[in-house]
Amino acid sequence: MIKAGGELASAQKKLPVFIADRGILDAAAYLPGENRLEQLNEILLSLGSNIEKARARYVGVIHLVTAADGALGAYTLANNAARIETPEKARHLDKKTRDAWLGHSHLVVVGNTNESGMPISFAEKKKRVVAQVLHILGFPIPIEIEDRYKLTGFNPLTIPVEYQMISIKQHYLYSPHKEEGSERVRERSAFGGYSYFHTTKERAPRGGRIEIERHITKAEYEKLLNRSHPDCDPIFKRRYCFIWKNQYFETDVFQEKHEGLVILEREKTDLNATTELPPFVNVEQEVTDDHRYSNRALAQK
Repeated sequence: MIKAGGELASAQKKLPVFIADRGILDAAAYLPGENRLEQLNEILLSLGSNIEKARARYVGVIHLVTAADGALGAYTLANNAARIETPEKARHLDKKTRDAWLGHSHLVVVGNTNESGMPISFAEKKKRVVAQVLHILGFPIPIEIEDRYKLTGFNPLTIPVEYQMISIKQHYLYSPHKEEGSERVRERSAFGGYSYFHTTKERAPRGGRIEIERHITKAEYEKLLNRSHPDCDPIFKRRYCFIWKNQYFETDVFQEKHEGLVILEREKTDLNATTELPPFVNVEQEVTDDHRYSNRALAQK
């Protein structure tokens, strides 16, 4: 797995970038029992941290699927004395490691096959990883591309794969020098911990949105709240995150003002990438280009 850590590096700013082969939450995969993240959270609490704080340390997470899953001929113990897992055990640990990062804002899975299910070479896999790293870091520009769908009858208990729930509180900010709805702050909470982000967005010339997001302190968050937009209410939602066929989905269940509204999102790195919807969700309509369902529109008083 590769994690990109530190502040966001964009085409406009030259900032140091740290890429880690392992991340803090990987440890959950090696803990016993079913409540692995809860156990890891207890360990982190004893060290003055928690799951949400640890997760927020990373700008993006790229999970490379083990060769034991989809490229078995390339899986070997001969080139790594520390590798002792059978292919079956490797696949088991790989899934647990991947699932430990569910809930991260930018999680990408790079498998051993293409969109048609055909095997890809290791060179192609490396090429895809490099492309994902550059996308997360915002080169040439940090474009956000999403497919969005309005769901009916959503029940998280029917999700047949591992998922994580994140609570989100989001405020839009007023700035006389920026387009309305282009600046926001967000509080995320999970496992009793909190993280805070400041985001600015603007439309990209060729589709998608240019997004600059940075991790901020609670003090910065509270200070920015002084600029809350007078025409907007805060957005409250529960976000359920899961992976289906190597695609990362986030299902937002809105609360309070928009109780009952459910929007499924899949973040892409390519405008032409095709989303394969999970069979266990009921799509009422696609709302990718329907601005009535944008978070900014939903926040409008």
